[in-house]
Amino acid sequence: MRTKPGPRRYALFLLPCLALARPVVAAGPCPDASDPACRADSGWTMCRAPLASPLDRPSPEARLRAELLIEAGSAEYVAGTRAELDEGFEMSRLDQRLQATRGSYDRATGTFRATGDVYYRETGIALTGDAFRLQLDSNAGRIEQARYALVEQHARGRADRAAWDGAGHADLERATYTTCDPGDGSWLLTATRIDLDFDEGLGEAEDAVLRIADVPVFYTPWIQFPIDDRRRSGLLMPSIGNSSDSGFDLALPYYWNIAPNRDATFTPRVMSKRGLQLGTEYRYLYVTDDVRRFIQQGQFDLEVLPDDDIFGDDRVGLRVQHTGRPADHWSLGLDAGYVSDSEYLRDLGGTLAESNANFVTRRGYATYAAGDLGFSAQFDYRQPLVESRPYQALPRLLFDYAPYGEGLLRYGLDAEMVRYDRKEARNGNPEVTGLRLDLQPWFGASAQRPWGFLEPRVALRHTAYRLDDAGPGSDGRPTRTLPVASIDGGLFFDREAFGGTLRQTLEPRLFYLFVPYEDQRGLITNSRGSDVVFDTGLPRFSWNSLFRDNRFSGADRVGDANQLSVAITSRFVDDRNGSERARFDLGQILYFRDRKVTPPRREVDTSTTSPIVARATAYPGYDLSLSGELIWDPDKERTESGSLTVAYRPGARRLARVAYRTSRDTRREIIEQIDAGISWPIGGSWHAVGRWLYSIEASTSLETFVGFEYKSCCWATRLVLRDFVRDVQQPDTRDTAVMLQFELSGLGHLGDDVTGFLRASLPGYTGARP
Repeated sequence: MRTKPGPRRYALFLLPCLALARPVVAAGPCPDASDPACRADSGWTMCRAPLASPLDRPSPEARLRAELLIEAGSAEYVAGTRAELDEGFEMSRLDQRLQATRGSYDRATGTFRATGDVYYRETGIALTGDAFRLQLDSNAGRIEQARYALVEQHARGRADRAAWDGAGHADLERATYTTCDPGDGSWLLTATRIDLDFDEGLGEAEDAVLRIADVPVFYTPWIQFPIDDRRRSGLLMPSIGNSSDSGFDLALPYYWNIAPNRDATFTPRVMSKRGLQLGTEYRYLYVTDDVRRFIQQGQFDLEVLPDDDIFGDDRVGLRVQHTGRPADHWSLGLDAGYVSDSEYLRDLGGTLAESNANFVTRRGYATYAAGDLGFSAQFDYRQPLVESRPYQALPRLLFDYAPYGEGLLRYGLDAEMVRYDRKEARNGNPEVTGLRLDLQPWFGASAQRPWGFLEPRVALRHTAYRLDDAGPGSDGRPTRTLPVASIDGGLFFDREAFGGTLRQTLEPRLFYLFVPYEDQRGLITNSRGSDVVFDTGLPRFSWNSLFRDNRFSGADRVGDANQLSVAITSRFVDDRNGSERARFDLGQILYFRDRKVTPPRREVDTSTTSPIVARATAYPGYDLSLSGELIWDPDKERTESGSLTVAYRPGARRLARVAYRTSRDTRREIIEQIDAGISWPIGGSWHAVGRWLYSIEASTSLETFVGFEYKSCCWATRLVLRDFVRDVQQPDTRDTAVMLQFELSGLGHLGDDVTGFLRASLPGYTGARP
């Protein structure tokens, strides 16, 4: 079985100039009663189709077997085979319906003819005109001075003559085509001939003129455009933009529909200040078992910019992604990137986060999970874009066994084996590399009750190394074995609050941890005799730090501990629907001895208490949310980090958010930022978006953009003006960009991918609607 990747719309034409116009949208009754869209049962205003969503079109055989009904003001039979109908008549057969002032039916030839105020409809189409002919056996027909409405495409237009063959093709002479509502003249395509192929989902037009607000803006002798969402090969609409760093930017993608489960996109991109770049994207999706759904899918992206005029050299970007389930219990994954130089993402990246990345990651995994057993093989390589050269995990093997049952006792085993490598040598001295094995069998119990829980646990952690190029005189096969004991427990109390409308809980929790001290300095040393670690550090203190059994992030250090974490949580829960209206958390660690185990070149921690962690989240109304976190160090009497966010979201397309964040970086310098964003309707179909990210310590804006979006049922436009810092470490490296996207529903879109940028840069953005 093959499954298709996502659809892509396309059009084989370019729009050199586009004029924006304010559309005239019908309100209330349809403005033109002769339009088939207006004569339909439900009208056609505010982007509603004229008929109910059509069912599958009946087969010709089903129509031939169906009963034919004719009602007329008067009827005269001629020669027993032809009926002349007058004073208004109506014909119906299955989904077909014909109304006219007068007409005739020839039973011998199966032909219906009608004149005078003709109205015809069947599944998916409605027409009006002056003269009509329908062949009942083949369902082929023709209508003069036609006006038509296509239900599924939300399209309509006029034609001097419209003919269809009953097999999915329609031919329109001297015709128009638009997806706008009756009375809305935003855009219109006129042509000497329009051919609609419903089986292929394609429209073709000859001698076509595109009119915006009845003003001709573009002519082409031939165009092809989609009339549904099926994938097909062809040119996608171009992307046009401008930035102060790259200049005028034009990309013209070509889409290749290789197979139902494979496709590719080739994108030549011209940047006036840099040159010509070629991008290639290949996608695939396979389902190898229909029942168990063994899915394999992935994507390959390659960008090549020969001889960048600014950079002065060739530039290449590559990314390969794959995920899949090849068999029961197995899963695979790959996400590997490559860039030719450290400035690639800053010069050619998109979002602020991407352009300020320090590494390009290359990760892969193969995982087996069945019942109580789990195994994973991984590799983790990070291409550095800064001077730092991290150790690479090539490979990493993980194993865990935890037969959880319904009884009180618990036991298991966690194991890890990693090969660490770093090829770069400093001053000609080789870097220490090697293999690390970390084993942790554990035993515990779990008692869970509605009023509380208690979970004691004992583990034995054994770590062994096999090192290459270790320091002189150091052990190339060091080991470390330490017991780890902990007990975690908590209680649950609740009471009615605020007159019984809310229920308040009080949830105290204690977590005791004991790990004996062992001097771990010199466990790994390099050729210069310096103490090093492969992957271990002290993560930023947070709420989760209160309940960790090792304060370090890796196995090169096991922190000594004799400490008690004290925490309390209180919630306010709505008794009517169970929703949480507010939550408050407060916690701190009490240390009963100094922490002597430290990272290299760090002093012993002698504080008696940890920073205090306080968190709060509240929903004063269903539309308003408040959240904040504060980490306060009482010994140093300073804030380590904090945040406060206020978000107002009264609807799916209304969002206003303001956040304040403060923290200390690795050099203990204060970082303070204000992040404000908005996505809001401003009347009718207009929508405004904006974001302001301001660095208080640098007294500069890191990113500012403002944009507007208009969307009706037949066209949309999006404009974003952006000013941003390409490198947050160098606030003077600023860039500006103008992004414009113009979309004609049913024809395609022109310009930048503004929608994708807003979704990545403005969390919660959903956009305008007609």
